[in-house]
Amino acid sequence: MADNDNNKRPEQTNNTAWGAAATLAVANSAIYLAASQGSLSVLYRYLANDFGWSRAALGSIGSIMLFVAGLLGLLAGLAVDRFGTRNVVVVGTLAVAGGCALAANAQSLLLLYAFALCLAIAQPACGFVPAQVVVSRRFQIRQGLAMGLATVGLNVGGVLGPVLTNTLAAQTSWRGAYLFYAGVALGILPIIWWQLREPPQAATPNDKSTGPALGSILRSREFWLPTLAFAAMLYAVIAVAQHWVLMQTGRGMPAGEAALLLTLYYGMGIGGRFVFGPLYDRFAPARVGTVQGILMTALILMLLVPDIAVVPLVYAVLFGLCYGGFLFLSSLILGQRYADSSHLGTVIGAMASVAALLYSTAPAVAGWLYDLTGQDAAPLLLAAVMAFIATVLIAVSAERRGALQPAG
Repeated sequence: MADNDNNKRPEQTNNTAWGAAATLAVANSAIYLAASQGSLSVLYRYLANDFGWSRAALGSIGSIMLFVAGLLGLLAGLAVDRFGTRNVVVVGTLAVAGGCALAANAQSLLLLYAFALCLAIAQPACGFVPAQVVVSRRFQIRQGLAMGLATVGLNVGGVLGPVLTNTLAAQTSWRGAYLFYAGVALGILPIIWWQLREPPQAATPNDKSTGPALGSILRSREFWLPTLAFAAMLYAVIAVAQHWVLMQTGRGMPAGEAALLLTLYYGMGIGGRFVFGPLYDRFAPARVGTVQGILMTALILMLLVPDIAVVPLVYAVLFGLCYGGFLFLSSLILGQRYADSSHLGTVIGAMASVAALLYSTAPAVAGWLYDLTGQDAAPLLLAAVMAFIATVLIAVSAERRGALQPAG
C-alpha cells in the first residue's frame, strides 16, 4: 500500500498536484488515440471495406468496450482505494499497449473483441476514477479546472485520433496505425511511474474508514441523480459519435471531411473543459450543467435536418464545447460531496459501472435502429430523448442539498 493516496488533502495546491493531473491527461490521450468514438468511427469504415461487416456488428465492438469498461469501474475504484493511483494507471496503460497489438493482428471479430476488452480495462484504470481521486485529495481549490486538465486527454485523443488513424491507415494500413498506438502507450510508462508518485504529505497510508458508510452513499439520491444523468448523456454522445463518419458519408459528405469535423468536435471538447471547469468552480456545477444539457438536446435535434449544410459544423462546435465540460460534471459533483471519504474511489467507480449498463448499449442500438429503418432519424431521436433525460436529472440534483456547492 505504499502508493495509496491519503484521505487528507494537502493544505495548498502545488506543482506535484498539477503534475499528477497533467500525467493523467497524457495517459488518457494514449488510450483515446485508439479508443475514442472518432477513432473507432474511422476504424469501422476500414473494417467494413475489408470484411463487409454490418453496422450492428461493428457497433458491437464499441458496445463491448464500453459495457465492460463500465462494469470494471467499481473494481478500478476499489483498486485505487487499496493500491493507489500510480499502480492502477500503470496496469491500464499496459492494457492499452496489449490491446492495440491485438487489433493490429486481427483477422476476425474475435481478436477485435479482445482489443475491446483490453481497452475496457484501460479506461477506468486511467480515467475518471483516478482523476477524481487525485483532484479531490490533492486540490482544495480550482477542482473544476484541475478535473478539466486531468481528463482532457479524452478529448486530445479524440482530436488527434480520427485524422491520425485515417492518415496512418492511408499511408500504411489500419493495422499499422494500431501498432503505432501500442508503441505510444509503452513510451509514456516512465512518465506515469515518476509523476504519479505520492507527495510527502500522502506517503503514509490511512487505513481507517472516514466519512459516510459506503452503503449509505450508494443508496442515496445524491449518488443516483448525477450517476443516471452521466449515463443518459453519455448514451446520447456515444450514439452519435461512433456512427458519425458512416452517417455523414451516407448523406454525401466525403470521409475526410467527416473525420475533420470529428477532430473539430473533440478540439472544442478540450476548450469546453477549460471553459466549464472554471465555471463549475465559480457557480453551482449542476445549474451550469442544466444549461449545457438544454443546448445539447437542441443540437442533436438539429441533426434531423440534413438539408441544412451548416448543421454538422454547428453541431461539432457547440456540442463539442458543452460535452467537454459535461463529461466530468457528475464525478465532480460526487467528488466534492465525498472528498473526505475513504471510499471516494469506490464511489466514482460505482458511478461508472452503473452508468455503463445504459450507455454501453448506444453503439449497437444506434446501429440496429439504422439497419432496421435504413435512416438516421430513429437513432438521433433516441439520443435526443436521452440527452433531455440527463438534463432533467442534473436539474433535479441542483435542488438537492449539497449538490451545488462549488469547490473551494
